[in-house]
Amino acid sequence: MSNSPFSKLEISELKAWGNKKGKGVVSNLMRKRPKVIKDLLDKHGTHMIKKITIVRRPLTRAVENLIRLITLGDYDKQKKKLNYDKMFHLFMVVDYEDGQSITIEKNQRVNVYDTKLDDFTDAEYIPINLGRKRINLNDMILPSEEKYRELYRYSIENNCQRFIYTLLDSVKLLTPQLKKFITQDISTLIINPVSKKIAQGIIDIAALFDYVVKGGKHV
Repeated sequence: MSNSPFSKLEISELKAWGNKKGKGVVSNLMRKRPKVIKDLLDKHGTHMIKKITIVRRPLTRAVENLIRLITLGDYDKQKKKLNYDKMFHLFMVVDYEDGQSITIEKNQRVNVYDTKLDDFTDAEYIPINLGRKRINLNDMILPSEEKYRELYRYSIENNCQRFIYTLLDSVKLLTPQLKKFITQDISTLIINPVSKKIAQGIIDIAALFDYVVKGGKHV
């Protein structure tokens, strides 16, 4: 019996990509549910949520310098044009009724880990008042997968903001305050088509490496 974390179909797709015969194979792989999400839903999908906190933290200098390099200077020009003093990375902290706490974020792939104190260092955050609403992660993630095909693939448009926005929208938790806090129009920060292709190529390579290391799942 094989110990591979991948299905036969996934292995064939990876081989097709390696042989440069499978047009769109990488983008299709990146649309699949990451293994970390499969494991999360298997373990915590039905656990009731006590509190959700939306957190945003300014991009690090290293990340901004990489963006400047890729965009050939467009980044700072567009940032000034849009009157953005800082650009943010967004993520979500989920506290369960049983006392456990996890952080969910979307980088080149979705990441899930136990919440750390430094998640809030140099960060701004908004706790969401659930009131009497009874929800779990299945309620948030499963409808989002059905509604939004690009939920897991990262691109300039399908970023951490869109990911969190979609999850909250699936359980009707969005408010005008949250929408304003979550949304920064970063799609216009990279206007050069060559820069966009370079950026997407870098993202897909990083995401593919993550997929090969951690696995994925067809949904």
